Amino acid sequence: MQTSNRMQPRHIEWMEWALSACLLLWFGCTAIPHAWKVLDTDFPNYYITAHLVRDHISTARIYEWVWFQRQQDYLQTGQTFSAMQPLTPFSSLFIWPFATLAPLTAKHCWLILNAGLLLASAWMLRRNTGLRWSSMALLITASYPLERNLLTGQFYILLLFLITLGLWMHLRGHRVSAGAAIAVAIGLKIFPLLYVLYFLRKRDWRAMAGVMTGFFAVAVVSIVAFGWQLNRLYLLQLLPREMRGDSTDPYNLGSASFSVLFHRLFVFEPTLNPHPAIHAAWLLSVLLPVIQLLVVVPLIVLADPRTKDSRQTQLEWSAVLLASLTLSPMPASYHFVLLFLPVAVLAKTFIDEDAQWALATLVILFLAIGFPRWPTNSGPGWLALLHVPRLYATAALYALTLWQLRPTQQRVRSLAARNVPWIAALTGLTAISIAVALHSQPGDSVYAGRITLPNEGLSFAQPLATDQGIAFIAMQHTGYRVIEEGTQPDSGRTADELTHAALGAHRWIEQVSATSQIISNDPGSPAIDNAKQPIVSPDGHWLAYQREDHGRATLWLKALDSSQPDTPITPADLDVLEATFAPDGTIIFSAFDHTGIARLFERSLDGHIAQLLNDEARYPAVSPDGKWLIYSQLRHGSWNLRLRDRATGRTLPVTNDPCNAIQAAWEPDSRTILFASDCGRAVGLTALYRRQIIP
Repeated sequence: MQTSNRMQPRHIEWMEWALSACLLLWFGCTAIPHAWKVLDTDFPNYYITAHLVRDHISTARIYEWVWFQRQQDYLQTGQTFSAMQPLTPFSSLFIWPFATLAPLTAKHCWLILNAGLLLASAWMLRRNTGLRWSSMALLITASYPLERNLLTGQFYILLLFLITLGLWMHLRGHRVSAGAAIAVAIGLKIFPLLYVLYFLRKRDWRAMAGVMTGFFAVAVVSIVAFGWQLNRLYLLQLLPREMRGDSTDPYNLGSASFSVLFHRLFVFEPTLNPHPAIHAAWLLSVLLPVIQLLVVVPLIVLADPRTKDSRQTQLEWSAVLLASLTLSPMPASYHFVLLFLPVAVLAKTFIDEDAQWALATLVILFLAIGFPRWPTNSGPGWLALLHVPRLYATAALYALTLWQLRPTQQRVRSLAARNVPWIAALTGLTAISIAVALHSQPGDSVYAGRITLPNEGLSFAQPLATDQGIAFIAMQHTGYRVIEEGTQPDSGRTADELTHAALGAHRWIEQVSATSQIISNDPGSPAIDNAKQPIVSPDGHWLAYQREDHGRATLWLKALDSSQPDTPITPADLDVLEATFAPDGTIIFSAFDHTGIARLFERSLDGHIAQLLNDEARYPAVSPDGKWLIYSQLRHGSWNLRLRDRATGRTLPVTNDPCNAIQAAWEPDSRTILFASDCGRAVGLTALYRRQIIP
């Protein structure tokens, strides 16, 4: 990188250009063509959601894995599976201008826009720092995270642009605009929220006004586009678990975060983490808030409100960004495109100070964070500590930035003394966080009845009792498949199998490609087109299924003897979610009402429909003897099972955990249930359970 004239002769600049050109050539021959030709992982998630909004299709269920997969299959994006978790609804709106294009064409436009945003960010960084263009070029071309960002079509170049724009505005006195840029960045990805605390610490009320105005604008746009209920769902159900690191595999050391490391060391999970170092999940609840406190307090102490120096301000913004990356619960490699800002600021600082060793350390840490081949598959126990080098490198870079922010030793003590109220407040919040985490921490009892499944899969859902044992839907690397104990799935099928029904030897499976069809294993039964989510009556006379119109579902009834035409049986103002037959022929179903809240309804034999419960509830199932109703109720951000006596209306809790227990089904004895639960796993990625709940 560039140094002063004494440190770096002219020929070093030419070497930087030459090395940048070589890296750019390699980049242009490998990553860019692949990114141009392939829809990979993340971009289709944004595209599908933006397409739904653009076509005025209901987005109320975009965070449900199977529902979202169905929409992806309709659009034929070519992905094995897609999901919007844990992305904010607002983030997908940046793809909205391209949503009318074919998926790959939309990605081409997105990549071109990203190239422009990257150049704009580089220009602003150079103007802010004074770093030589050759050094900026080398910084960009040497970034493996940039390659991953382009391949996956992620948003971190846009996020870099927004944060860099915020710094640019802040340095030029446009602090309201700076705060607004940060608010949009937080709406896009939650983890830059630490900038709000920074503005409060600096007593920068104009920036805070910009943040609040920006938050309001982001909220209004998101609510107009997606509705209040979906945003409520994200805030109350998904965001808390995302902050705990439960949004994707919380034991995958590839994410290299404190959350993942502590999960791996201390939290037992029968399948994903059977051999932690210490079986003491309470340590996660204690250590994670303590680490957050230890990371944030030095930043608060060193961010002196009286400091107005431009270089100091840039270092503070860099420290806030690095603290956010250090504390991010599930950072992927493409997150570290954001390093362009702090590395550029630190590089220029070390160059001006003729600090060659500090500059060399900066280069090593930058390359270490971006290195793509760190081993992440550790053995059991404490070996996990050896497999998160990116976390250590990120924390070291943050520490290097704090070291650069330090004043004299005497002033550090005086700053700490003046910040006692801040330190006390943060310590109090940490204590509250620990207490809440310990109180809501599930015990090992949540794993009671876990069914061991030999079949490979990322998630198992929709269990049904069959003559052979159980049948269920497995999310596999090749797609969604119906798996039945004692049988092998048809490897020749290419369509996703998203829902199913069973009665005796008869099976009905929803197969989805460009459309949904319900296929029966009875050779004489034709496929039911434009149909999903079959359920069969206990007497075998009726099949109910759903049909969608712009993402809203109506329940239809089919006579299996073909004696009557298929008929819709629910009104258009109810958006049906799930349904179950009772032995007497009544149908209990869940649906979004006119307010967007999920309720349970009962359709009697004469066709009359009445609301059954006032609770927010889904996933009903009536026992074979007709006496009991099991369903999931939403309370405190989690779905938990409830058992209702149909004769008396008396309701008892079956589960009461800070995770989701859903999709219950009865076994023939009317005493035992099967259900899916994501306890101890990523939100929505469930395992299967069997429990006896009636004595």
